[in-house]
Order: sequence, then structure tokens, then C-alpha cells
Amino acid sequence: MAKLRGSDRDLSYIKEVTPGVTPVNPAMKLMRTTGDTFQLSRDSFTSAELRADRGITDMKLGNKQTSGTINFELSYENFEDFLAGVLESDTEFTALDGSEIKNGKTLYSYTIEKGFVSGGHYQVYRGMSPNTLSLSLQSNSQVTGSIEFMGRTYTVGVATIADSVVQPRQGGLFDSYTGSIKEGGSTIGYVSSMNITITNGLETLFALFNDSVTDIIDGRCNVTGSVVIYFENSTMFDKFANETESSIEFTLLDNLGNGYTFLLPRVKYSSADMPVNGEGVVMVTMPFQALQDSVTGATVKVTKIVV
Repeated sequence: MAKLRGSDRDLSYIKEVTPGVTPVNPAMKLMRTTGDTFQLSRDSFTSAELRADRGITDMKLGNKQTSGTINFELSYENFEDFLAGVLESDTEFTALDGSEIKNGKTLYSYTIEKGFVSGGHYQVYRGMSPNTLSLSLQSNSQVTGSIEFMGRTYTVGVATIADSVVQPRQGGLFDSYTGSIKEGGSTIGYVSSMNITITNGLETLFALFNDSVTDIIDGRCNVTGSVVIYFENSTMFDKFANETESSIEFTLLDNLGNGYTFLLPRVKYSSADMPVNGEGVVMVTMPFQALQDSVTGATVKVTKIVV
């Protein structure tokens, strides 16, 4: 039997209509990822029975739960389903310039298949809802990210469930050179790095006489992150010191000019750490909390750019 290899692994998905139920004749979309941690986990509990021989009499397995994270290099049009999913957006992207999504109240779920083609081993995870999205923008680097999922059921087989396969869009990677960033509505050029995390606070529910997830409920849309800047003046530092609200907007573009603009219309900075560790430039790390904005009706809004 062939040993399973990461170089032989495919990940594919399809959006579900009913959580935990794969649509009939699924056209599975291949993902572009750099790694994953999809797995089935089970709780366990050991007998507390006391015996004169000091032995443990039994151990039982408990609730089943599926979960996993994908790591990726962000590219144009390949992660739009999941961007809408993690925002629980009430609308989805279209092919038109200016199409937009923002945080809403629609819980999405997907069937995700992890297949080792040569080994003939396919793991199917159903009812997988995105809980957390993280994006990292670093100078001299591609834009990277991860999405954490929580799900309902797991099956394994020797053949794919796909009725057909949809190939991902090629190229379109985003990097730290093509785009822009605005803070407080003004373009700034002294940001060294930035990260953003969107968390939905998902919770899995269980019931008596059933070891599988019965439902998944969401919490609040919590958007946090941080920017690291070169200390040139006290403008941003003063926003922390005076608890002044601001905004963050960044645009990512591929080599053709297609891309997305991410807008956080209301943010507050929670600290401004600026240690001096040597004779070099002083860097300021400023964590932020994004807030719901009454004008845009969003904590996060993502607008598609099509050329």
C-alpha cells in the first residue's frame, strides 16, 4: 500500500444548503492551500472506580467533533466563498466591479473533502462552518492567511464524492507591493506589517444519546488585529492616548489590477508599545478593536475590484 504524502493531497469543497448534507451530484471546488489540520476528535473519560489492585477498569470515548484549519496564500477569486462565510454575509460576491460583502447573520456551512489520490483515501467533513479568519500582511512577502472551521460529521472512503471538479483560478496572488493602506482616511506609507482576525465565536451543541454535533450556533462578530509602524510622529500614538476613533482601509491588487478593498470603518487602538532595543529605528505596535459602524452598517466591508 502506498504511503500517504502531503504532495498527493487535494482539498475540495461545496457549499451546503442544509447544514451537514452534501448537495446531490456535487461539483467540488478545489482549494489552493499550503496546509491543513482537518481531523475527527473525540472526548474521552476514564473510570474513577477505586480498586485494591490500583487498576483502571475502563476508558470510554465521548462526543465526536470535526474541526480543522486551512493555511493559504491569498489569491484573487479563490477564497470569496469563505470570505463571505466567515463574515456570515447576507450577500455574496458577484463578478461585477464594486460588488461587496460585510458582516451579517447568515451562518454558512460546507462539505470539505480531503483526498489522497494515489493512496485511495478520502476523508469527508460535513457541516463545516468557518469560525475564524486570519490575514497577515508583511513587508517583502505574499499575503498569507488561515481559516478555522468547526463541523458536524466525518466519513472515510476509497473514492471521491465529487460528481465533477471545479478547478481554482490560477495566478492572482497578493503581495506587499501592490496595493495601499489608509488610516483615518489618509494614505500612509510607514506601516511595516498588519494582521487582522475575524472570529465568530461558534459553539457546538450536543444532546443525550447522540455522540455527534446536533447544532452549531454563532456568537458576535469580533474583529481585532494590530499594525506595526515606524515611529515618525505622534499622530497614531495620540489616537491611542486620547481614545480617538479611527478607521483602517487596505487594498490588495494582483498583477492585473484585480483585487479587494477591506474597510474597517471604526477602530480603537488598545495600546501603543514602542520598546527601544538598540540603536535602530523605533517600531510601534498598535493592537486595535474594530467596532460596528452605523453609517456603513458593518464592522468589516470587503469590496471587489474588477478590471
